[in-house]
Amino acid sequence: MRWSILLFLGLAAVLEATTEDVAQPEVLVVTVATEETDGLKRLLHSAQAFDLKVKVLGLGEKWRGGDTRIEQGGGQKIRILSKWAEDYKDEKDTIIIFVDAYDVVFNSGVDVILHRFFDHYSDKRVIFGAEPFCWPQQDLAPEYPIVEFGKRFLNSGLILSYAPEFYKMLTFKEVKDNDDDQLYYTMIYLDEKLRRDLKIGLDSMARIFQNLNGVVDDVELQFDDDGNAEAYNAAYNTHPVIIHGNGPSKRHLNYLGNYVGRRWSSALGCVECGDKSTLDFKSLEEKDYPLIGVNYFIHKAIPFVEESMEALANLDYPKSRIVLFIYNNQRGSIKTVMDFLVKYGKQYYSKKVINGVTELGEREARNDALTFNSNFNVDYTFFLDADVLLTNKQTLKDLVEYSSNYGIGFVAPLLTQPGKLFSNFWGAIAPNGYYARSEDYMAIIQNKRSGYWNVPFITSAVLFTKDKLKVMRQPFNYNTNLDADMSFCQWARENGHFLFVDNEAVHGNLIISEEYAETVTQGKHHPEMWQIFENRKLWEARYVHPDYQKLLAEDAVVDQACPDVYDYPLMSERFCKELIEEMETYGKWSDGSNKDNRLSGGYENVPTRDIHMNQVGFERQWLYFVDEYVRPIQEKTFIGYYHQPVEANMMFVVRYKPEEQASLRPHHDASTYSIDIALNKKGVDYEGGGVRYIRYNCTVEADQVGYAMMFPGRLTHMHEGLPTTKGTRYIMMILRPLRRKGSSLCQRSLHSISKDADVIVIGGGHAGCESAAASARCGARTILVTQNKDTIGEMSCNPSFGGIGKGHLIREVDALDGLCGRVCDKSAITYQALNLAQGPAVLGLRAQIDRTLYKKHMQREMNSVKNLEILESEVDELLVSNEKRPAISGIKLSDGRTLRAKCVVITTGTFLRGEIYQGLNTWPAGRINEKSSTGLSKSFLRLGLTLGRLRTGTPPRLLKDTIDFSQFELMPPDKNPIPFSFLNDSVWLPPSEQLPTYLGYTNDEVRRIGHENLKENVQVASETHSPRYCPSLELKIIRFPKLQHRLFLEHEGLDSKAIYPQGMSMTFKPEVQLKIMRAIKGLKKVEFVQAGYGVQYDFVDPKQLYHTLETRKVGGLFLAGQINGTTGYEEAAAQGVVSGINAAARSRGDDGLVISRTEAYIGVLIDDLISLGTNEPYRMLTSRAECRLHLRPDNADIRLTELGKKFGAVGDQRWDKFVNMKRRLEQLREATKETSMSVAKWKRLIQNLSTKNDAKVLSAFELLHRYDLSLQDLSSVISDLGQQNLDEEVFRRLKIEGGYEVEHQRMQQRTTEIEREATTTIPEDVDYSQMKGLSLECVEKLERARPANLAAATRISGITPEAIVVILRHLKSPPKVSNRTRTIAA
Repeated sequence: MRWSILLFLGLAAVLEATTEDVAQPEVLVVTVATEETDGLKRLLHSAQAFDLKVKVLGLGEKWRGGDTRIEQGGGQKIRILSKWAEDYKDEKDTIIIFVDAYDVVFNSGVDVILHRFFDHYSDKRVIFGAEPFCWPQQDLAPEYPIVEFGKRFLNSGLILSYAPEFYKMLTFKEVKDNDDDQLYYTMIYLDEKLRRDLKIGLDSMARIFQNLNGVVDDVELQFDDDGNAEAYNAAYNTHPVIIHGNGPSKRHLNYLGNYVGRRWSSALGCVECGDKSTLDFKSLEEKDYPLIGVNYFIHKAIPFVEESMEALANLDYPKSRIVLFIYNNQRGSIKTVMDFLVKYGKQYYSKKVINGVTELGEREARNDALTFNSNFNVDYTFFLDADVLLTNKQTLKDLVEYSSNYGIGFVAPLLTQPGKLFSNFWGAIAPNGYYARSEDYMAIIQNKRSGYWNVPFITSAVLFTKDKLKVMRQPFNYNTNLDADMSFCQWARENGHFLFVDNEAVHGNLIISEEYAETVTQGKHHPEMWQIFENRKLWEARYVHPDYQKLLAEDAVVDQACPDVYDYPLMSERFCKELIEEMETYGKWSDGSNKDNRLSGGYENVPTRDIHMNQVGFERQWLYFVDEYVRPIQEKTFIGYYHQPVEANMMFVVRYKPEEQASLRPHHDASTYSIDIALNKKGVDYEGGGVRYIRYNCTVEADQVGYAMMFPGRLTHMHEGLPTTKGTRYIMMILRPLRRKGSSLCQRSLHSISKDADVIVIGGGHAGCESAAASARCGARTILVTQNKDTIGEMSCNPSFGGIGKGHLIREVDALDGLCGRVCDKSAITYQALNLAQGPAVLGLRAQIDRTLYKKHMQREMNSVKNLEILESEVDELLVSNEKRPAISGIKLSDGRTLRAKCVVITTGTFLRGEIYQGLNTWPAGRINEKSSTGLSKSFLRLGLTLGRLRTGTPPRLLKDTIDFSQFELMPPDKNPIPFSFLNDSVWLPPSEQLPTYLGYTNDEVRRIGHENLKENVQVASETHSPRYCPSLELKIIRFPKLQHRLFLEHEGLDSKAIYPQGMSMTFKPEVQLKIMRAIKGLKKVEFVQAGYGVQYDFVDPKQLYHTLETRKVGGLFLAGQINGTTGYEEAAAQGVVSGINAAARSRGDDGLVISRTEAYIGVLIDDLISLGTNEPYRMLTSRAECRLHLRPDNADIRLTELGKKFGAVGDQRWDKFVNMKRRLEQLREATKETSMSVAKWKRLIQNLSTKNDAKVLSAFELLHRYDLSLQDLSSVISDLGQQNLDEEVFRRLKIEGGYEVEHQRMQQRTTEIEREATTTIPEDVDYSQMKGLSLECVEKLERARPANLAAATRISGITPEAIVVILRHLKSPPKVSNRTRTIAA
């Protein structure tokens, strides 16, 4: 019989009556179970906790009642029950409690159950549990009697009945084993006469019985005043004591079952933990230890396997009692496995090893391991993946003791990735079958709750018993559409096996391996060297000198080999050896001449034979190492010097050979201080060598491998490298610039521009300013090229920033330390936020901006940015190197000069072959009175980039003194304006001094004039696409001829005479525009400052970009802003800051910043562009974001500032403020979450709290956002708050966070889906017309959009879920692919 069939369990106990009026009944609790499962064990265990004796019927009998998971059945239970109940059919005072066997938990004794039965159902003789579903025949729902309150449908898994009535029900008619038991009881209940005669009722409000199916969200976990766990039905304010979770609600029952049934107490913790009554290794001799099959899997590219295997060998368990199975399919780990076997192999009881490239896949290997273990009849089987580092030598013993003493068949030790929330278990499962976070997940991984936990998924390290091994039939192949571990856990869940994770002890951690495979595929000889970010502790243990930590002691003295030449242990000998091997594997040593194209000037004053760190892709890792390990020693020796982000002029490995280059002439290093690290051993690898410091006539052998010599570079320490006379000597050199803390670099004169740079940014608009500033902040030498430096920061269209979706972008740019938010706060003249009443998630921060002030403050910001130079010129051509993949090398200016650069960012806005339109007139320009850029378009076409054509427009500017504002509706500024920048707590201009906006409407006369003049408008006839969400007046007249359209009159500045009519963009000839405007009420005498116009311009198809905004066809070439098909200042600024950060990163040889669509609106913007492209100017809207309730303006810094800091884009001022805010927020969150009490108690402490739900237990965190409490309300209750220097802003953040907490959890589930869909790529050459099942409409839309991945396809309008299924099916099994290939791909 399948384990999962619903069975029943019973128990017999004689109890005293709980009321004076009721005779003492005999109570029997009964169930039916044909086999002993984990669910049955849990039921019996919970019953035992309340002194209930259980009668189990049917054990050992063959099950013939059908598979009730997928079909009706269960009649066999009625037959078994009726036979047993016959003995009690005449006992009128005997009560029988009947429950299902495998999915029920008791949480009280019989006394409480009877008390509630007599109190609420004294007129009934039979009570069934109730549920929200009419099952198995839904058409019977109308026949159910109406209940006053609660659930009205019967559930047969929970019954309380007097014995005679129980027997009558069971014997009402003959039942076959495969008849449906639920339907049997339902028909009895629906028979009005039987229901009345037998006095049958339902426990509709879950006073005794709780059926979880369909009401999971209503049933919460609570703890009473003594710490005992309770199930709380929030819908009915009841605490049911017998809990039933069938069908999909089983997982919620498992969650509750971790606590109720006296499993876990908030006062005592895990009730049974520590029990060793069944097995205690201390009382066993080694020869009596259980035989364990340990199965070790290296099934993917995993770093530090050597350390993982050594930890396995060091487990405190006799190898003579271990049967060892090793599977390795990674070429890079073959030697590691062989070394392990040589060292330890003979010590094991037996072993089987599959080592190297093999056709045996992971699933087959895991199943093979099960067979191998079965052949030795092992007592326990332990599966261990190579990405586990077991630091606790007792782990294996602990797991065996847990299994034996707690009676659990599967158990995993809790393992997490260091410093992360990722672990080897899932607390819950989303509806799609993937990860979801349970309510207690954080408490478990942070060890705030300790014990053993029934969870739906465990992996990486799993121990199970002999009994479990016997019933396994290839569980790793149970679902081949899932990964092997997911298939295994699905098999366990669907076959009634409970999976436990235990966190009573710290057992180790997970080795992070997600990015490792990419490093391996790059051909690195020792790829673990690149793991300093992902697995820092392991990297440090392997590669940092073992004596290094001693130097960090406060009283430690760093030795001096010569005056101010500090000599100390830094790198391990292994690192030095592997670094040499990496360099020799790369092999491209410089020729030792002064000419060096790797340097920006192409000239090396003191040449050596060397390889730079960035040539082998190690610069980012090495800079981080220098900052984390060299800096602490440097600050002890050269006091007061430090710069962040860390910088180094050059970092390279030098090779000295007698026949090549034996020595180095006397010189000063071009650095503030230098570090030389000896990489190999004198007397073994080479003879001679050493360094002589000339001023002091002091010679240092420099022959201790891994030791660093650190000395001042400029002025004082001229030195020479002494000749290497034999062999090859290697040293690592670091030349570092130093800055005094708090010092600033001098800004170069704009008249002495460098001829080369790390990054060149073309265009001084909103994207260009953000890009250039971000690049420079990240430490890249940056040049901004603009046609006119006086127009930097120009607001070419509307004088406003923000709006719905756009305000989010400004906050996110600000969180990355961008400029526009704080510049807006210095120049805003009207703050009018949108959607204030719709909640924080869709709040649209918006302000009118003084054009003159904005440009002034932006130029001031740009001129003060370190590492940034500004050049006034026009770019005529892009310079590209001719390699396999073309790469940018610089730009050619219109005057013939060339500038060299590692990266170029183009942010030309509407200037790329821009043309202005007014009526029938056109002329080349990017903005009015500013010429367009034509040379770049030609460069793009030569490079093979696809261009498109878009258009936009701007309304006429009105003369303020000619407007009758009394005819318009006044819209005052916000009374409590919200700044754009996180750096600002208030705005510069008080609301009383801000200027209002005015609202008016178009009319039929406007429509008539416009319609008559459409034929004299070139842009209307053009096929170029214009903005959908900010359409011109012409398009409004064409599309919505009968509507009146709103217009807003907005001031362009405090002292400006110009008024901007928002919503009236048009391209008619000027005299027609004037007629149209004068047809509007209040504008009869209006005059123009400037007529409106339209602009058409080239843009590059953004599908040709990576998510870093680098072009796919040309390395180092980045695009940002309207050139990518967007519209709006905010979209441009967002792309600008990302492109600047990434250009700087690429110039250093680092990986770029990729922001996902689940992290920020910036990610949504970029992903939409790159995945779908655009055929109209793209505007950000909140509706475009799937996670919009999480991507709020208030938490943009929480989401992005730390990410920006990692790339060096965030300055000290912002970082300090952010860290302070985050610390205070976390303190407040912790204080409010840790304070919980009933609502009744809260009401006594907080006078203005009004609610009727007194029994509900709430934390202060839940209370403050549910009942809109103030900081003062809580600070009087929680004493800690008054000591934390908290302000209203931090408190406001916490309230918002609390309000969205539930949605945030749901968002995390959706995030997993989005990320998975985003990784399902669609080949560029896929033929949609060949996909059977796609409609012609879907084929047409897909062919036009050519989405890059499945996520992008779901966002195409008109693409149905059915179409997505067709695409997915095609991707999983494309034509002409063998069955074997399909299986592997699946």
